[in-house]
Order: sequence, then C-alpha cells, then structure tokens
Amino acid sequence: MSDKLKSIFEDDDLGLLMTPQRAKQQTSSDRLEASFLAIVDFYNEHGREPSPATTDISERKLGVGLRGIRFDDKKVELLKHLDSHGLLNSDVAPENIESIFEEDNDLGILDDPTGILDVTNVPKKIVAAEYKAQQRKCENFSDFEPLFQHTHQALREGSLETIEFKGEQSIEAGEFFILKGMTVYVANKSDIFVNKNNKKDARLRLIYENGTESDVLMRTLARELYRNGRRLAEQTDSILDEDSESGYIYVLRSKSDNPKVANLTNLYKVGFSTGKVEQRVINAVNDPTYLMADVEIVASYKTFNMNTQKFESLLHRVFTDARLGVELVAKDGSKYTPAEWFIVPIDVIDVAIRMIISGDITQYHYDVRTKSLELADRK
Repeated sequence: MSDKLKSIFEDDDLGLLMTPQRAKQQTSSDRLEASFLAIVDFYNEHGREPSPATTDISERKLGVGLRGIRFDDKKVELLKHLDSHGLLNSDVAPENIESIFEEDNDLGILDDPTGILDVTNVPKKIVAAEYKAQQRKCENFSDFEPLFQHTHQALREGSLETIEFKGEQSIEAGEFFILKGMTVYVANKSDIFVNKNNKKDARLRLIYENGTESDVLMRTLARELYRNGRRLAEQTDSILDEDSESGYIYVLRSKSDNPKVANLTNLYKVGFSTGKVEQRVINAVNDPTYLMADVEIVASYKTFNMNTQKFESLLHRVFTDARLGVELVAKDGSKYTPAEWFIVPIDVIDVAIRMIISGDITQYHYDVRTKSLELADRK
C-alpha cells in the first residue's frame, strides 16, 4: 500500500484496513489459472474465444487477457493442461502464399539474409502517399493524463512491465507502448483495410505523454516499435503469494424499463461483495438496491489485503456529485432513493479505481460538467 493511499485514511472510518490472513493462500499461478478458466468458461458458453476489440467490457477484458497469455511462452506452458479447446494456439492455416509473408513480421522466419529476394535494382512503380500522418497538440489531453500517470505509477510499483514487441496483432485500442523512451497510448483504431500494397492496415489515433497526438498507420507504428519500442503488459508474478482475497468491487448496468432510469446514459451502480458478484445480484429484480430490475455485470475487480467496503465508500465519495438523485417506487408501493448509482462514464470509473490503488486519487476530483477526473484545486 502506497504512502499516498495511507495518508487518505488517517482514521479507521475512511481507511483501507488490512484483513487477517486466510488459511488458504492463493499464488500468482492460481490466479493465472483462474483467469484462463474464465476464458474457457466463455468459450464453453459462446462457442468462440472472447474478442479483445468488442465494446462489451467484460468480454474485452477476457480477450485482452487471452492475447496477453499467448504472448508469454511461460504462461502458455503453465496453462497447457487446462487448454481443452486449443485456445493457447492462435495459429490458423494460411489462405495463400501472400498471407504467409504478410504474417511473418512476428518471427522473421522468412527474413532474407542472403539477399536472394532483394529487388532493389528491379524497376518498380512508386506510388506517392495520399495522406501523411501529422503530429499535433492533443486538445483534450486532460482526458488521457490520468491514464499516463497511472501507467507510470504501475511501472514504478511493478504491476506493469515492458516486454518485447512481437507483432501488429498487439496494437489495439487501449494498449500502451514505449516508443523511443516516450509512453504512447492507442486511443482509437479504425477498421482494418487493405492498402495499395495489398497489406492489411488501420489508421490509429496515438496519444503521446508529452501532450501531442498523431494519426499514423498501424504498420508505420509497428515498424518503429520493431526498431526502438516495447509493449506494456501486466506483471502477473508481481503479486505476492501471501496476498489474501478480500472481495470484489463491481460495476453494474441496469436493465430497468423505468423511464427515470432507462433514459439515462452512463448510469452505473458501484458496489462491493465479499463473494462472487454473480451470486450477489441473483435476486436483483426484487431488490430496491438494484432498482427492482435485472442488471448486467459490466466489470468486477478482485481485491486483496484490504477492507473492500472502505474501498467502495471512497469510490462513492469520489463520485458523490454524480449520484443518481431520483425517487423510485418499489413493487410494494414504498418509495426509495438509490444510494449507490452514479452517472459516470465507465472508463472514468476504471481510472478512479486504479488511481485509488496507486494513491493518486488524492490529487483529483470528479467534475460532473466535463465528466472527467480533474486536478484538485490546491489553493
């Protein structure tokens, strides 16, 4: 726990209190296996692997996790005994000879050290580029600044590490890279298209930590990363084996058809549970806490070595100005006002959770007008 986080809670009412050690200790290998089994469960239910590019946050989390596992040979080796569907093997048969060369960027098996494929002296038609990417000031950099701060904090604490860049398939929206010593965030990735050289490509929106942005092509970024870049990835083994599970922080979306609720954008419930979230919300339709309606689990975060209810209370304090302020009627006719529902974008909730863990939340407050975490006024 960081010194900044400790400074938030000088008394027990607001602190993240350490919980007693439990008899059964879960190792980093156990957590890795649990993460992969969640991916296997998704495959069993849907008949396909989770997508890392979907807008469904729960599925995207699983898809990004699977992609990260595939990039790590050690993790693949540890999980082979659980891979009943061949999820760890992402290889597919090539459609044609051109696709073999196109997908060889990762391993360089078809590199040509002999020069036999060198066509330098062969006349060819040069096509001028129709568009050149521009680097310019990022006008809404304040939206991304907390992400960079969290990333740097995670690198210092060891929960993130830099790993070798192994291919264009790792370039997705939401990923961080180190390029020539500078942290770069992929804010957006267009649909894949085929360029004039019959290669798959995409247009990216890159945000740089120096406050600029550019709209380079995916292949251009990949070329630079191969030369002088690294990818940022979660460090699974950084979690100590003696960590003890405390519970879950969860984010829910309501499926209510009540106009007072259904017409609201970015309405989420932020809560905690000591057990599985799925079990916690099983009777949501009969509970005013869940607006007397079924809910969708948008995200859940497992907590270790802390009082999860105190963590939840701090989140509620951060977003107190965005609390849902409506009076609703329960099935028995009684009136109630929801206390744990907030009108906040899901990505801002995610950033707030990570900033609480790092301790950086002490420097920010939530601005309902801009819908973002802003630096607190220190005057």
